[in-house]
Amino acid sequence: MYEPKVFTSEQLSNEAYHAEKDHVSGSFLTTLLNYCPAKAKYTPPKPADHFVFGTTAHTNMLEKHRFDAAYIRMPDQSEFKDLITSEAGIKSFLKAEGVAGYSNKSLDELLALVDKTEKNPNIWHRIVRQVEEAAKGREIVPGKDYDKVMLMREVVMSNGAMREVVESGHAEVSIFVIIDGVPVKVRIDRITADACLVDYKSTKSAQPQEFGLHAYRLGYWLKMALQHDAFEAYYGFKPTAVKLLAQEKEEPFLAKLYRMTEEQLQEGRIQYKAALALFKRCKETNIWPNYGLTNDEEELPTPAFLKAKNK
Repeated sequence: MYEPKVFTSEQLSNEAYHAEKDHVSGSFLTTLLNYCPAKAKYTPPKPADHFVFGTTAHTNMLEKHRFDAAYIRMPDQSEFKDLITSEAGIKSFLKAEGVAGYSNKSLDELLALVDKTEKNPNIWHRIVRQVEEAAKGREIVPGKDYDKVMLMREVVMSNGAMREVVESGHAEVSIFVIIDGVPVKVRIDRITADACLVDYKSTKSAQPQEFGLHAYRLGYWLKMALQHDAFEAYYGFKPTAVKLLAQEKEEPFLAKLYRMTEEQLQEGRIQYKAALALFKRCKETNIWPNYGLTNDEEELPTPAFLKAKNK
């Protein structure tokens, strides 16, 4: 007998959630519906570095304690005066200081010779080593990216309503349930203390009209309707609201909190239910069409401009 499950971020990591293959996600259903079943089934997972900045910003926004424990800042070279960035540069420094015998020395030997000069030039190799030693398992983030996500959080935290939705309740809650006979999973960015579901989105533009179109095209309606219904299926009551916190990825990192309407959620529900029905058919027949709903051959389309030309 199937048993619905819920996990906190401490109980189930983001990596473990995405590695789980027995349930389908909102992203999978969006790809299946908006592109084709074959793309949803056969597209390999994106490499971890594809999500580095987004994951860093996401963690800093929603789980500040986890961000501080998991990441460390690598200084930017522009922050240092007269920075030596190469072994050739170290040798030039030693030559200027009148030190001989450095020609065939290793990096460690060159650094030892530098120390004997009783001067303390800024050497990039040494700075990198110091950060790596201090990291102690934490992920090293380039200084510019680190500073960027810190400023993004500062913008959100300066707004009372936004600060409340990123601080109250619980972050990264995973729910596993069955909807329409299909095992589905959702990972909710934040469930606030009053049972509001919030999804944080870094975006090119948070301007209402632009982000509204962006949200529809990228399947946010489908995904948030699925989150809403998975929450209700597990807890037995509806969330008080479903919201998107959109923040621009470039300075000044403008942010806007949007509440989804019942009409939008209903349209998203129609979309995900259609995707679930298509998924069940593909799974039962083991046929995963490429473009269109079948893999049958089609007549090659004529470009529209040629059709117009021949009229």
